[in-house]
Amino acid sequence: MGCVTKYSKDKTTSVFVPCDCKGEILYIEYDHECQIADLSIYSYPSYARSLSLWQKLRYIWQVLVHSKPYSDQIVLTHAQLKDLRRFLVEIDIK
Repeated sequence: MGCVTKYSKDKTTSVFVPCDCKGEILYIEYDHECQIADLSIYSYPSYARSLSLWQKLRYIWQVLVHSKPYSDQIVLTHAQLKDLRRFLVEIDIK
């Protein structure tokens, strides 16, 4: 799987896919019971040197309180996941 980290816990399966630029991480969590996937894009803290002290504290707070930094997020249903899978298969990379 290359640079992908996959794990399962309870009724979910998750995968982390780092961006090639090392700026973001795509996180996908699939809930087998509800048959939905939660896709999030998290920022790598590698750019932390360019953040203000306030931004660094906000970032740390999000990790401490919510166990996750800020993210962009989308939730996909089972049908939408099938469409996404179909698309990914169509662009089969040789």
